[in-house]
Amino acid sequence: MRIQFILGSALLSSCALILGCASSGNPEIRREDLTSQIKIGESTKDDVRRLFGHPNGTSRYTGTVPQLPGHPTTPPGAFSEIWTYVHVSTEIAPVTFIPIVGLFAGNATSEVNQLAITFDDKGIVRGVRTGHTRATGGPGSSTPEQ
Repeated sequence: MRIQFILGSALLSSCALILGCASSGNPEIRREDLTSQIKIGESTKDDVRRLFGHPNGTSRYTGTVPQLPGHPTTPPGAFSEIWTYVHVSTEIAPVTFIPIVGLFAGNATSEVNQLAITFDDKGIVRGVRTGHTRATGGPGSSTPEQ
């Protein structure tokens, strides 16, 4: 009985490895029920931090700066801060792990989700932008997905 359990566990672990899935970043940014809680002109840095935690990156600007599409223009000399969050997941096709066959038929699909939030000098949200990219690559892939 114990040997069957060990063999079963080993088989299950092997299957998980063969599936070849990996992810990195903040998966919460994919949740529309959370991103819809961010209100332009109302939400603060603390509100955003409660929803998504600390950002993956921050940028600070003073003066007139080019804004991302959909973001309001800042007046000359104004301060802006942009918090960015990212989530990346990759799935490798199981055929990729088959010797020789994987060289010709293997592929991987990656998804990247982004969230950028612009704050004014008082820490109030002035813009929210989301993005999603999905691409498949490798010898066994067809044309990249959009």
